Amino acid sequence: MDQKQDKLNQILEAATIVFAESGYAGARMDMIAERAGVNKATIYYNIGNKEKLYEKVLQSIFGNELSNTEEKMRSISSPVEKLELYITSIAEAIDRNPAIPNIVMWEHASGGMSLPEIIAQEIAGMIENLALILDAGEKQGLFKKINPMLVQFMIIPALMFYKTSSPIRDKHHAFPEIARNLPLAVSGKFANEMVRFILEGLKK
Repeated sequence: MDQKQDKLNQILEAATIVFAESGYAGARMDMIAERAGVNKATIYYNIGNKEKLYEKVLQSIFGNELSNTEEKMRSISSPVEKLELYITSIAEAIDRNPAIPNIVMWEHASGGMSLPEIIAQEIAGMIENLALILDAGEKQGLFKKINPMLVQFMIIPALMFYKTSSPIRDKHHAFPEIARNLPLAVSGKFANEMVRFILEGLKK
């Protein structure tokens, strides 16, 4: 890896952490520069202003993950297997990129005021893919007819809240044992149980 790319990755990693902690509105370029161990001029030179940096961060996370999932989907024809991959891929993406839930929650809290259009388009494409999977399953007599957004809202918030609520559930003893000391990873057992639950609900 050349020195310029190494510096770029260093900036993106620092920016990802700051945006996850403070949201777009609360993040400042000097905070990001300090965490990255560079001066602000280096960020402006290599990437651009805060808006461009935020877009680059989201693209490096969402863009890469969605592209990888879509590539895997092309080799699968079964709607059931595609839906399984859709759910488990999101779970694995969250484990690989723990900043995703926080950044998404900041965007929801602000009404998406800072969400770049290119990322909105990619998320829209993700929902369209889910709709195609469910439609194919319905036409093959495998799934009931259902609003794709209902399924989407069952998947995304459940996975993200599982991840972000872990420190809260483990810290407060008021939570019952079944809610505490669960695996930190959202992929694996939790995602697989979600797959079974959703598929059972969709069965025609």
